[in-house]
Amino acid sequence: MNTPLLLSLFLITGLAVPSRTFAQWNEFEDPGYGETTQYSEWDHFVTTNNATPDVTGNNGTVSETTRAGFPSTTLNIYSFSLDMDFTVTGTSTNDLGEVTLQFAIWGSASSLKNPAVLYSNGSIIPKTPDSSATVSVGHVFIEFLGTTVPVTRFSYTWDLSGLETTAYEIDFSLNVHTTLDRVRLDTTTEGATHPPPVEPIHETDLDTVFASGGFSLSFPSVVGLYYQVKWTDDLANAGDIEMWNDLGTAILGTGSTIDLSDPNSIESDSRFYSVVVSNTLP
Repeated sequence: MNTPLLLSLFLITGLAVPSRTFAQWNEFEDPGYGETTQYSEWDHFVTTNNATPDVTGNNGTVSETTRAGFPSTTLNIYSFSLDMDFTVTGTSTNDLGEVTLQFAIWGSASSLKNPAVLYSNGSIIPKTPDSSATVSVGHVFIEFLGTTVPVTRFSYTWDLSGLETTAYEIDFSLNVHTTLDRVRLDTTTEGATHPPPVEPIHETDLDTVFASGGFSLSFPSVVGLYYQVKWTDDLANAGDIEMWNDLGTAILGTGSTIDLSDPNSIESDSRFYSVVVSNTLP
């Protein structure tokens, strides 16, 4: 049963006396990661830059990156001038299977400007959550305003199996006049899997014939594989085979022999060929 949170916010100068004690918040959900979890929780914020957990744990930092937010007298992070962008970072000595981020705000669900996304190992491509939830968990009375506002908890979980993730960044944004109240971060190495090793697709032997009409190539094919013939006139400076010139387009193998000719080869003193084999269309 949710009960109102009776807290007061006093705008005073000097040292503020927080109205809460350091304790785990019973409105956060336990993701049930067991003994493999790294669990950290933030309650009081005395800084907005790389804040470390103050309730429990030693993994992760929380930062407000627009520099518009500041620690309020109740030791939450608040902004009255601009929207706030937050970054949560963390690391692990082993590959992670899942990450769960939860945070509570003083405000409604509409106070969330941008939902959380995760960046794995410095990637610039965001990973959206595999599951998320938004729950109203009570209200808080702000004394100097004489009003009551809702407390909302957001929860996001990312499945990182197969990504070999040991470092991550999670970003989210809150609208102006919203307060970041608490944060909880859970990670687990359970379920972390590695991609299977890449096996050679198929080795291909070329048969070549040079005639007056140019160079001809033939090679056996395997059903379902794609064959792209590449060529270069300057082997010393050609670079990786993927950068060589294409001789025609990729050909889908049928199990029979593939025959190709290069009529332009008669214009070169020498020409080198290679066949790139793949199981997807290049």
